[in-house]
Amino acid sequence: MHHNFIPSSDVDSSTSVGLRHNRSAAVRARALEIVGILYRCDADESADQLLRHSQANNLKLAALAESLVAVVDGPSDGSAADAQTTLAAHFWLREIRRLGHVHRRTDRSARHIATTARCVGGARSAAGKAVAQQSDRKRVDFAARV
Repeated sequence: MHHNFIPSSDVDSSTSVGLRHNRSAAVRARALEIVGILYRCDADESADQLLRHSQANNLKLAALAESLVAVVDGPSDGSAADAQTTLAAHFWLREIRRLGHVHRRTDRSARHIATTARCVGGARSAAGKAVAQQSDRKRVDFAARV
C-alpha cells in the first residue's frame, strides 16, 4: 500500500490534536447553546436533550452536535460529511421545523391569554375593595370581587 501523504516538517502532531480538541469543544459548546435556544431550556437540560436524541435516533453524539452547528451556522471547512452527520442533519431539519410549529402554537396561545387578561382592568368599588372591571363595554361580563 502506497501512502502519498507526506507530513510537513513544520506541523507538530500534538498541536493538530490540540486544535482538533479545541474545535470539538467549541462545537459541543455551540451545540448545547443552540439546543438550549431551540428547546428553551438551560445547559444541563440541553445536554440531556442532546443525549436523548442521540440514543433515540442511534446517532453518535459528536455527529449530532456537529450537524446541528452545521445546519444553524453553516458547514465549517473541517466538518466531515459522513453518513452519521448527514442523517443527523436531516434529523435536525425535521426537529427544527417541528419545534417551530410547536413554539408558534404555544406563543399564539400565550398571546391570546395575555390579550384576554388585558381586557379586564382593575378598579376600586365605593367600599375601597378591588373589583375587576370590564374595559370593553360590548362584552357581557359581571364585575367580580378580587
